[in-house]
Amino acid sequence: MKIKTIRFPRDGEERMGRIVNRSNSRPTGKYPSWKMNRMMQWQTVDHLNAFRLLDAESKVLSFHEKPMAIEYETHGVLHTERPDILVEIDGQKELWTIKKLAKVTDGRVATHSKNLALQLRSHGYQQKSVIAEWLKQEPRLGNAITLLGFGRQEVSPLAREAFRILFAKRAGGINWGEFREGIAGHLGKNILCRLVLEGVIHFDPTLAWTDFTSFYWGSSELGYLGRGA
Repeated sequence: MKIKTIRFPRDGEERMGRIVNRSNSRPTGKYPSWKMNRMMQWQTVDHLNAFRLLDAESKVLSFHEKPMAIEYETHGVLHTERPDILVEIDGQKELWTIKKLAKVTDGRVATHSKNLALQLRSHGYQQKSVIAEWLKQEPRLGNAITLLGFGRQEVSPLAREAFRILFAKRAGGINWGEFREGIAGHLGKNILCRLVLEGVIHFDPTLAWTDFTSFYWGSSELGYLGRGA
């Protein structure tokens, strides 16, 4: 295998080709990303789940759907690979291809992915096969949806400082039930969730979200992309 060329969207375009159109035979749609400040187009529900998890992960700087077309040659035959998502995280550029578990464990598919990954490294990309079933695992996905539901509004410097002072008085953290009861005012839940999205406050996304879920000031190694990707 040898990569011949990598094509990117033309100026003014956000992705390679259209995803959402009336003639689609399966559900597609648009997702409002707070991080990218635009509507992202998803091709399957698996892609939508990926967008939600990426939007909720503070370590992710950006993500783009259908970012490029990779033309490569194998045994004299030209092929085209179109990664699902380009993710910028931890100083790296990752190309995600979302696949069902059965596909990932298929020997031929695994060999192809490995060969393509080796080629892409020289172009500055890390290729990743992301398991679709992992993207919908709970409680991570549900927690991400809750965060995104409450945390889309920007936080003022004054509110941010008020939260810092509040958490400084509570070394053991503050639980969700206290925010529901108004410990930080009627917008406390919204401010909390936005600061979690920004990585200023953290909690354990691997546990179910209840009134006893505790939040702490500061970043954490626990995140939505800690495994399975």
